[in-house]
Amino acid sequence: MRLPGVIPAKTVINAPASHHDLFPSILDYLGQPARPSEGRSLRPLIENPAADSNRIAISEWPAANLPGFRVTDRRWQLLFGRNATNKSLDALYDLQSDPHEMNNLVGRNPQRDQARAEATRMKGPLVDWLTRVNSPLLESVRQRPL
Repeated sequence: MRLPGVIPAKTVINAPASHHDLFPSILDYLGQPARPSEGRSLRPLIENPAADSNRIAISEWPAANLPGFRVTDRRWQLLFGRNATNKSLDALYDLQSDPHEMNNLVGRNPQRDQARAEATRMKGPLVDWLTRVNSPLLESVRQRPL
């Protein structure tokens, strides 16, 4: 991103972000009031990269045969189904030790119970986000077991 005279060219943030964050960021830099949006302004991170070390990005896939949601923070990534009957395989990856996402810690992993606590923690922000955006999938995601 860049904004001549405000954001230097080639500015990069290393926190999880989504395309949903662009609209609130542009409004923020234009001095316009925030509008209802699924994203959050990136301005605090652009101006102070250490400002939000707990930031989480959420993505959604509309296809029924895909996991449905991706929840990512600086270390973990959870791929999670849309409802309790979705046949997709949930996945949790430790991006620090497995940056290429080769070892699903909750799928068919015999040690999945050890990773379940982290997957549950990552599911929390997804439920919060679905609540905030008034998603019709909120209850089905909430009821989907890990």
